[in-house]
Amino acid sequence: MVLVSQALAVAVTLAVVADMTAHRHTELLGGVNIWGYRGPVMSRKASNELRIATVGGDLAFGWGVAAGETTTAALRQTVSFTLDRPGAPNRRFTAVNLGAMGLAADGYAARLERFGYLMPDVVCVLFDPPGPRRRPWMPSDDSAVAAATGYVPLLPLVVEEKHRGRPVVAVAAAFTRVDRQLFRLLYRPRDEGDTPQDRVDAYGPAAARAASAALDRHAAAVVVLPPYRHETDAQFHRSVADALRPLFASGRVALVDLGAESDLFDPSVLLDGVNLSAAGHSRLAERIAPAVLKFLQ
Repeated sequence: MVLVSQALAVAVTLAVVADMTAHRHTELLGGVNIWGYRGPVMSRKASNELRIATVGGDLAFGWGVAAGETTTAALRQTVSFTLDRPGAPNRRFTAVNLGAMGLAADGYAARLERFGYLMPDVVCVLFDPPGPRRRPWMPSDDSAVAAATGYVPLLPLVVEEKHRGRPVVAVAAAFTRVDRQLFRLLYRPRDEGDTPQDRVDAYGPAAARAASAALDRHAAAVVVLPPYRHETDAQFHRSVADALRPLFASGRVALVDLGAESDLFDPSVLLDGVNLSAAGHSRLAERIAPAVLKFLQ
């Protein structure tokens, strides 16, 4: 019995080490760090530091580009170039990407609350265009391990992606299935609706909850609505604007409505006809930066 316990402890230790190695190799590319957000783990916020956070689904996450090529990274760079001038106070500018693949709009507030300890000064809420959601691939969204400990297991996903057709994939897939089933059993995630209309109706309340979550943590909120892809998107934009109106009186909430700016989804800045390239994320950051700067200045 003792030998079995020791063998199990060694196996768990090796699995954790391997998982942390997988995180280090992917967190700057297409993966996430050990706590489940893009880029390296953020250090404790310094007294002279101004920190920006972005939250959302596929658009915020930046599918297909490296962590340093997302809207979050481009926004930090734009803000830094604008505010870090000769004679200005010595300040450090950082940004953290809390976007998650396939994250539904009604999950934005909870994600901000989960990472509230990062203490952003401004939170940018980047909404995805209405439509079918991508199946969440990041374990952080439906993982019992992550929900219980905060640590996001990535090794099963890396194994499945890198070693398709090999026996070890069956083990990784089995772990993932058990992990997700436990999550559904224990945590019962909420869905924003089963039909397109249900999702549109959920956007306004979701925006208000996300902005309120930022305000509760003494951060300003910039809610960003993407360009129209369909005529019906106007309804989604109106619902968000109406829901945010009571919060505008705080002076700490801004709405950036990019509905008419179709050049943001011009084919020249798209990777696959849907997701933005690095150039597209840079262009998006330029449109958001004035609202962010207003609060930071």
